[in-house]
Amino acid sequence: MKIIKPKLSVGIVGCGRIFKKHYYAISRNKNLVLKSICDINSQKLSNLNFVKNLDKINKYTNLTLFLKKEKLDICVICTPSGLHPKHVNLASNYVKNIILEKPMSTSLRLAYGMIKNTEKKKCNVFIVKQNRLNKPVIFLKDILAKKLLGKIKLITTRVRWSRNLEYFNQAKWRGKWKSDGGVLANQSSHYLDLLLWLINSKIKSVSALSTKIVDKIEAYDTVIGNVKFSNNTIANIEVTTGSLPKNLEGSISVFGQKGTVVINGNSVNILEHAYFKNKKIDKKNIYSEFPKDVYGFGHQRFYSEVSKIITNKLNNTFSLKSSIQCIELIHAMYRSSKLNKTINLSSKKNKSFDKMEA
Repeated sequence: MKIIKPKLSVGIVGCGRIFKKHYYAISRNKNLVLKSICDINSQKLSNLNFVKNLDKINKYTNLTLFLKKEKLDICVICTPSGLHPKHVNLASNYVKNIILEKPMSTSLRLAYGMIKNTEKKKCNVFIVKQNRLNKPVIFLKDILAKKLLGKIKLITTRVRWSRNLEYFNQAKWRGKWKSDGGVLANQSSHYLDLLLWLINSKIKSVSALSTKIVDKIEAYDTVIGNVKFSNNTIANIEVTTGSLPKNLEGSISVFGQKGTVVINGNSVNILEHAYFKNKKIDKKNIYSEFPKDVYGFGHQRFYSEVSKIITNKLNNTFSLKSSIQCIELIHAMYRSSKLNKTINLSSKKNKSFDKMEA
């Protein structure tokens, strides 16, 4: 007789813009069940009309009470970026598995503290990295693993999205250094993560310039930068939320001595060009997908991976440690822009700065 395993109970903290993606990913996973939700705004808890059987889901406005009473298998944290360390450290007292929206933190010091604290408590934290699971990205990662592009010399990423003043005014935390972290931490951290994940090399140096297209916000919404890695690969980064009047591009391109791959679309979802070993991939559509928004289809795949890791006690490939270099890169780019100089990240001194600021 087949043994039916109980579903993993899930609770979500934060019912803002990204909540819907998490809800649908959980509801479509046969191994998970949404048990409870928490938000300091009680009106948000009752306005989730798309949630099936909302009346049967436990609702809280107090996070500590939510954690104490629910005894969850997984706590999902979708709160403003600046609150992530506080909420993760609190949740780690009550649950063994936490899913955390990007970025892990706007503070390097607090990010290191989260790693130390959760490791001490043997709490698994999974950073949401759904773009790693896009079809064309999986294709690219595979051919890089097989070294089909030869030695990688250049990797570039571009984010050209549209976030106007109305968007920033919809929530007080948006566009602030401490709570949001600007375009690098908020909208672009998935792309920086992809760049680092694909290259898989330590950063040597970083230089960057920043500006604001929407000038009535505190943090930068536009940054360009260059990175040199210890394996001598160089990278170019261009990110903005000042594209008018709509999102235009979320892309990554890799140039090797034996081939080139370009992934385009609004969310690295279209394989635009692939050439390696004197072979051009013509059937690019089988590696492409066409989501309706910039979030793509990756959340459902991400939850599937996380449930497998938890159930089968596998290695966490979305861990805090695997994300710390991304936070170091973000801080280094802002610091380079502020000081108008190249930041050498091989120096411990340049890893000690903490604040994201202009």
